[in-house]
Amino acid sequence: MKRKMFLKGLFSMVSVFSLVLAGMFFSACEAAPEEETVNPVGKLIILQAYGNAVVDEGMNDSSPAGASHSFIELYNISEEDINLEGISLYFANGTRSIEVTEDKAWESIALTGTIPAKGSFLVLGAKHTDLSDTRYTIPDDTGDINDADLQLSRRAFKAALIKGSAELTVQNPFTDNKGKPVSGYIDMAGSANSYEVEDLIFGFETFPARNSASAAIRRQNLLDTDDNSADFVEARYAADGFTKEELEVRKPRNSSAGAWDPFAEPEPVDTSGTDYTKLVLNEVNGVKFQKWFEIYNTGDVEINLEGVKAYYDNAKGYKLSWTFTEDDVIPAKGYFATEIAVEGVDLLNTGLSANNPDVKLQLRDPNEEVLDTYEKTAGYEALEGTPLRDKAHARIPDGTGDWYFLNNDAGTHNASNGTLTAGYTKFGDE
Repeated sequence: MKRKMFLKGLFSMVSVFSLVLAGMFFSACEAAPEEETVNPVGKLIILQAYGNAVVDEGMNDSSPAGASHSFIELYNISEEDINLEGISLYFANGTRSIEVTEDKAWESIALTGTIPAKGSFLVLGAKHTDLSDTRYTIPDDTGDINDADLQLSRRAFKAALIKGSAELTVQNPFTDNKGKPVSGYIDMAGSANSYEVEDLIFGFETFPARNSASAAIRRQNLLDTDDNSADFVEARYAADGFTKEELEVRKPRNSSAGAWDPFAEPEPVDTSGTDYTKLVLNEVNGVKFQKWFEIYNTGDVEINLEGVKAYYDNAKGYKLSWTFTEDDVIPAKGYFATEIAVEGVDLLNTGLSANNPDVKLQLRDPNEEVLDTYEKTAGYEALEGTPLRDKAHARIPDGTGDWYFLNNDAGTHNASNGTLTAGYTKFGDE
């Protein structure tokens, strides 16, 4: 009898213990719900992208003027960290041709890790083998992901953020789903150097941005209008682009930088010892493959031009054309002209062309104060069969005179504009 009572008590204790364990197990399950993930749509964007590779046969694979590596920098505009697991970065290059009907095949990189709130995530690609003319060298292996297969063309490329890892076969994931983005679409950027003239790209939002070996495409603010041509501007990493102060705040960052403002203003430059007001625009040339401009120093002392900039506006808003470097010095009562194109490629844009009847070129000091503005908005009638916009335009006399159309293409590069000559046409008299 005692044995039966003992066994009955033992079984009761075991049952109670089992129930306690079961309760602890289910409580633990309830205490650890599945971690919620932040929806990246509208929060994760492509901030900037740069290509320095040559992918077309027959092109000169020269040292890129901009940066050492191809790269794509992402940015999290939200107040929460975003887990990137399950998101892929797709990329493909366009072609320097207007005869093709599709881009090169998409490649992809599976993203891993976390992008911090208000922070960046850097995918660092291949490094160019020749950096002799490259202005900005990115330290090796400083990306959150370092992948040498990321080789973006200096002529045309596209990149897309999509949740998933399936093979991407459509040319434009922004529209190739019956006019809508493909499933999992987050963001995209497409770019070409000379779209539909020399280069083609078939993937972009509304219209492509413009890139080059000198310039990345970089958002001008955090407002995404789904138009790459409006949302992105040329970020010139070349010597004639960002000043040292601007480069410091515009360069790509990885996630270790934490939260930061990608559009912060650089520290003001101390210009107290230099009278930049003595600088004026003196000559402008818009002839294709000969585009350049010249400034004149009306003062009695030489001026170091570091940080002085020129912007052009062809009725679409001012865009950076040129930034002078610390090696650029203009003598008193002297000239300084930008370089003439090399190998049939314009080194800058003066805004002057057969397609732009309304043009402004503006000279600014290192703190963006306007020094002088060249403006021509009408009166480009032909002169001896050649549109006046395709002539050199110059002040006569140098630095102080009125603007004239010179009766030649070459102009007077880095030299005096001389005196009035037969055939010169004054602005307003054409």
